[in-house]
Amino acid sequence: MYKKISRKKNNFNSILVTGGGGYIGSHTTISLLRNGYNVTAIDNFSNCKKNVITKIRKISNDNFYFYKCDVNNYKKLVSIIKQKKIQAIIHFAALKSIEDSNLNPRLYFKNNVNGSINLIKATKKCKIKKFIFSSSATVYHQSNTAPFRENYKLGAANPYGETKLLVEDYLKNFCKYNKSFAAICLRYFNPIGADVSGLLGEEVSSKSKNLIPNIYKAIVNKKGIQPVRVPPLPKKIMLECIYPDWLNMERTLEAVLSGDKSMMLFGVLEAKETRSYEHGLETLEALAGIPEVLLADVGGLMDKLGEPGAEAIDLEGERLVGAIVVGVGLPQICLEQNLIRNYYDERDSAGFAYAYTFPGMNRVLQAAGRVIRSSDDRGLVLLIDRRFGQERYRGLFPAHWEQPEITRRPEEIGRAVAAFWSSTPKAPPG
Repeated sequence: MYKKISRKKNNFNSILVTGGGGYIGSHTTISLLRNGYNVTAIDNFSNCKKNVITKIRKISNDNFYFYKCDVNNYKKLVSIIKQKKIQAIIHFAALKSIEDSNLNPRLYFKNNVNGSINLIKATKKCKIKKFIFSSSATVYHQSNTAPFRENYKLGAANPYGETKLLVEDYLKNFCKYNKSFAAICLRYFNPIGADVSGLLGEEVSSKSKNLIPNIYKAIVNKKGIQPVRVPPLPKKIMLECIYPDWLNMERTLEAVLSGDKSMMLFGVLEAKETRSYEHGLETLEALAGIPEVLLADVGGLMDKLGEPGAEAIDLEGERLVGAIVVGVGLPQICLEQNLIRNYYDERDSAGFAYAYTFPGMNRVLQAAGRVIRSSDDRGLVLLIDRRFGQERYRGLFPAHWEQPEITRRPEEIGRAVAAFWSSTPKAPPG
């Protein structure tokens, strides 16, 4: 579920977003709309998909204007600016592939430099005083070392970076001789992420060389990771590595819950750490005397043991004697949780606790609670995350946990676990 944007009745500025169908441009458009601005977007669809505009309309309840327009079309630019009474421009429209710019430098200078100058001239004609330019980290010299600072040495190593640097210089001089005109240049690296609605991520054309989308394509076998020049990842990697691990997790959980020794034996044999069927049987018998410890990852198996849907699962006695909880279980940032956060922030400034901390710790405590299900049960819970040492999280521990033991190194964890199992169990209270 997501909340559609409704235009606020106010006197906020009217903004023109060029390249409004691109990744950064589309998300900027959504952000502006959410903050009450009147937005007009343009794009020539040379590096984006048309369905992006459809998604923006769906999220914004059709509360914005869009025109198919190239920044080199001066007359149409001026017409749109005058018609929509534009007061400020955010300029994202550009060709943006470093590799492609090396092959077609003239095309990049024509589109990125001439198109930008064309747009800046239109601002002068239409008396626009505010201008934001989407530059790039490629304007920095390769001799610089991370983390980058704004005042680092400039010097582009490719035509794409040179086009951005030239537009920056043009804007600097334009501001110098037009005192009422103000401009900002944004130099970013690899922006990633999706809209809180879940409807809009990064919709790029097949020409895109953006790093993050290409990593994604590599994972799903659409295309190799071209920027770092590695061979395409074949589909068999998913079938032979990722899916089997997941299926094994599911199968192991089912075996633990059901006590099915045949499934456990199958898992032992499949691990390829046994020499024969007989050796597998011996291994299983050896394992039978060791209490099972279930690793509950908050993003995986935790969902099976820590969510309300798993309340019917009961593992008494020695079927489950330990839980290792990795992370504090905070929900993913989304519109719904942020609505909760904003509500409680207005009431008592505890929005983050109600929206994220409390639900996360509830999952942690539910998973931990699976260990002790009767007065005769005995077990331990490992909480692996530095945040568990903070007072705001420790304050949510149950009173009967008394004083948890804190360890900071793997060897300390090993010694603490061994000491626990070698110690004499405490008599139950009462």
